[in-house]
Amino acid sequence: MAKTKEYRNEQDELHREDGPAKTYYYKDGSVEMERYYIDGDLHREDGPAEVSYYRDGTVEKEIYWIKGKMYRTDGPAFIVHNEDGSVKSESYYANDKLHRKDGPAVIRYNEAGSVHIESYFIDGKMSREDGPAKITYYEDGSVEKETYYANNQRHREDGPAVVDYLPDGSVENETYCANGELHRTDGPAEIWYSQTGESTKERWFDRDKEFIPSEEQVHAYRNKSNADSHVDGGMGR
Repeated sequence: MAKTKEYRNEQDELHREDGPAKTYYYKDGSVEMERYYIDGDLHREDGPAEVSYYRDGTVEKEIYWIKGKMYRTDGPAFIVHNEDGSVKSESYYANDKLHRKDGPAVIRYNEAGSVHIESYFIDGKMSREDGPAKITYYEDGSVEKETYYANNQRHREDGPAVVDYLPDGSVENETYCANGELHRTDGPAEIWYSQTGESTKERWFDRDKEFIPSEEQVHAYRNKSNADSHVDGGMGR
């Protein structure tokens, strides 16, 4: 049994209009992968241009290509399946770049089928304007970690760029970043909390450089934190 089968045009380019132009086979003769080409470019308009199979024939991967670029307008362009057929991950692409405007561009699922990680991308860069660009979930669906990105860098102007949560929903630690650097002007850039919400450890950073704050800086931060806690009914940070 041949390991591959190809169709080519007169210019010797991989090409076929009514099926896959190149097929790969396992040693037992079953199909391992199918690729659709038009004039040498991976291309298919009515389905995935690249399909990989497990040995039992179930689909492992589906990749959508248009004129040699990973692209799909009505769903994820890269889908990975588990052996039981369930979806393992979905990735949205436009013109060969991770991209999605109305939701996460990358979604990874756990073995139970619930969402494990969501990542937001615009034009190939991890970024989101109205919330965290990367969210990790516990198996029960509660949030484990939130990370804010702008143009591929950890960044947030109105709060911590990274927040880790304990399974009960309480905050474990917070990290403040600006343009990818540990940075905060009015308090510690890294804070760890006890399960009762009290700060147990703090580190101050200015443009990624750790420093020891002055008594005046610490006093101003404590006063602000106490004021915020009073306004929020004791629930604020």
